[in-house]
Amino acid sequence: MDPSGLNDEACINLLLDTLKDHETIKHLSLHIQNIRPADQKETSLMKSLQKHGFISRLCISSSLISREFTEALIYASKEQSTLTYLEFYNCKVKKDDKAEMQSLYDNGSLPHLAFYEEPRWDVLLKETNGSLNRAKTSIP
Repeated sequence: MDPSGLNDEACINLLLDTLKDHETIKHLSLHIQNIRPADQKETSLMKSLQKHGFISRLCISSSLISREFTEALIYASKEQSTLTYLEFYNCKVKKDDKAEMQSLYDNGSLPHLAFYEEPRWDVLLKETNGSLNRAKTSIP
């Protein structure tokens, strides 16, 4: 999906509603921005994570993560084993919720988990610059 992140609620709702019945879609990677407790984005994502197992990679940016949403993320990774990749960029996550997700990572239920204080593009730019600098030093 769009690496800049989906932000439009209507688009996200339509996408998730369309894909839930699509038999050939087994794994979906999403980058969603600006999720707020009890908003339509959160509600649609929670429903998809709990009832339809096609979201396997999820990047979340600039969002407030509720306990209910955390429970849906935990369910998708622990109970359904469908969510395997989860990253948070510039998000507010409660300490207890973060610790619970970290324990899923530690016991192998969630193979990839990362929390970043910075916006996603800042992190990606730093990683890209680091890779370029390493490549320059290895070229004779």
